[in-house]
Order: sequence, then C-alpha cells, then structure tokens
Amino acid sequence: MFKTVNGGISWKPVFDDQPVSTIGDVTVSQSESDVRVGGTGEANNRQSSSWGNGVYKSSDGGKTWNNMGLKDTHHIPRIVIHPSNANVLYVAAPRTLVGSE
Repeated sequence: MFKTVNGGISWKPVFDDQPVSTIGDVTVSQSESDVRVGGTGEANNRQSSSWGNGVYKSSDGGKTWNNMGLKDTHHIPRIVIHPSNANVLYVAAPRTLVGSE
C-alpha cells in the first residue's frame, strides 16, 4: 500500500511494516480524512491466492496501523466506512478459499 501527497508524482509505502502484504481493499473515511481502513488478502480468489489476516485501520493518515479483527477471514474484497462515523465499518468477507471453515 502506498500514499501520495503530490498528485502521484511520488509515492511512499505505508504498510510495509505489517505482517501481511496482500491487500483486497483500501478506503478513506469521508468524515475523518486521516482514517484509512485496509482489508487484507487478495480480492480475486484463484488457485494461488495469497491470504491476509483481517482488517487494519489507521487514524493518522497511514503512519501507524492496528489490526481490528477478522484475522481468520483470509480475503476481504470490500470495506465501506459509514459516511458520518469512522468507527462503523461494513466488511465483505467470503469464506476461506480452501478448508472447512
């Protein structure tokens, strides 16, 4: 995950220190511009999909991240933040690609 503050002229990695590298979705809060939420795990499942470990939230524009849960979900293709309350998230999370969970 990368961030730009100059219209895409340069980019800075903001998720490199996390224990997972695959991202299914990223969204920014409409009501609090410093709040970003990322769902981990590849969104388009296939035979070689990499999985994630839940939902991550940043309240400081991507400087720090906290895992908010759903660690066993593996793939989160869509997250929506409530338009007026950045603490309310709607998360689309299908079942795991393999196994009996």
